[in-house]
Amino acid sequence: MKSKQLYWVVSLGGVGSIPRSPGTFGTLATIPIWYALQVFHPYTYMIATVLLILLAVYVCGLYE
Repeated sequence: MKSKQLYWVVSLGGVGSIPRSPGTFGTLATIPIWYALQVFHPYTYMIATVLLILLAVYVCGLYE
C-alpha cells in the first residue's frame, strides 16, 4: 500500500509530479539542501551526499 506521506517524501513534496519539467523543478527544490551542506567540511559533505542518495534509493524502493 502506497501511503500519501511516502508519496510526498518520494516526490519531494509533490515537485516530482509537476507536469512540465519535473527534473528542473526537482533540481531547484534541492538547491536549499545543497546550500545548507556547503558549510561542512568536504568529507562531511561527501558522506552526507552518499547517505542522502542511499536514503532516496531506499525510500523509492519502499514506494515501488
